[in-house]
Amino acid sequence: MFGIKKAIDAGKAEGPRIYPSGAMVSQTSGHGDSRLPHERSRRFFGKPSLGEEMGFSFIADGRDEVLAATRENLRYGATQIKVHAGGGAATAYDPLDVTQYTLDELKAAVEAAEDWNTYVTVHAYNARSVRRSVEAGVKVIEHGQLLDEATVKLLGDKGIFLSLQALDPAPPWAPANIREKKDEVIRGTDNAFRWAKQHKVKLLWGTDFLFNPEQNKNQNKDILKLKQWFTPAEVLKLLTFDNAQVFHPPRLAAHLWTYTTSWDISQQGRFYVDHRDPSHSLDRWF
Repeated sequence: MFGIKKAIDAGKAEGPRIYPSGAMVSQTSGHGDSRLPHERSRRFFGKPSLGEEMGFSFIADGRDEVLAATRENLRYGATQIKVHAGGGAATAYDPLDVTQYTLDELKAAVEAAEDWNTYVTVHAYNARSVRRSVEAGVKVIEHGQLLDEATVKLLGDKGIFLSLQALDPAPPWAPANIREKKDEVIRGTDNAFRWAKQHKVKLLWGTDFLFNPEQNKNQNKDILKLKQWFTPAEVLKLLTFDNAQVFHPPRLAAHLWTYTTSWDISQQGRFYVDHRDPSHSLDRWF
C-alpha cells in the first residue's frame, strides 16, 4: 500500500488519495493478533506471525514495543495510526467486552503520533475501552456500537470523532461465536446512532469492508442504511463535509492541500452533474 501511495503522490501512477495507517497495532491476544492456534509467540520460542511478516499487524506489548510499532508505521509513511483497544466481532480470541492495552500503552501510541503531527484511531466497541482511549488522547473511535449513552455523550463533549457503521450479519459459514458477536454488535447499532445524533458527536462514515473485494459492490447500499437515522441532506453532509473534518491535523491537511490546490482534473477526481436534487432522495444516487 505504501508503494502505491508514493507512486500516486509523485504523479507516477493514477489513483485515489490514499491515507494509510500501516500495520494495525495490537496486543498479544488482541483483535489484531491473527495467529493460528498452533502459532507460538515470538517471545516464547516462536517466530513472527504471518500477519506481521505480511505487514498486516504489529503484535506489540508494553510501552516500548508500542512506541516502536507506531514509529515504524510513521517511518513507512502512515498518515495516522490504527490501534486495537478492545475486543472484536470477527476474531476468535477476544470477546467483545474485553479492554485491550493499558492506559500507558495507549498513551505511548498517542505521544508518538502527536510528535509526528497526526493522531491515533482505535478499534473499540465497548464503553470501558473507549473511555480509556479518550483518556489516553485518542482522537477517533471506530465502531462503538456497544457504548452506553453516557460514553456517547462523553465523545460529544470531548469532540472525539466516531466512525460508526450499520454492519451486516456474519455469513452463515462463519464460526458460531463470531456470528453471535456480530449479532450483538448489530443489536447495539440503533442506540449508538440515535445517541450520537442526540449528543452531537462528530460522526465519520466508513464501510469496514476488508478481505473480501466482492463486498465492495455493496458500498452504496450501506450508504442507504443511514436513512434510518438521517435525512438525505444529513447523509450527504456526513459523506463529504463531516468526513473531511478529520484532516485537521497539520500533516494530513498538508497532504490534502497538495491535491486541492491543483487544477489538474486527473488529480481532483471526476465531476458528475445531474439536475436531480439528492437532498430529497438518495435512492437514485446510491
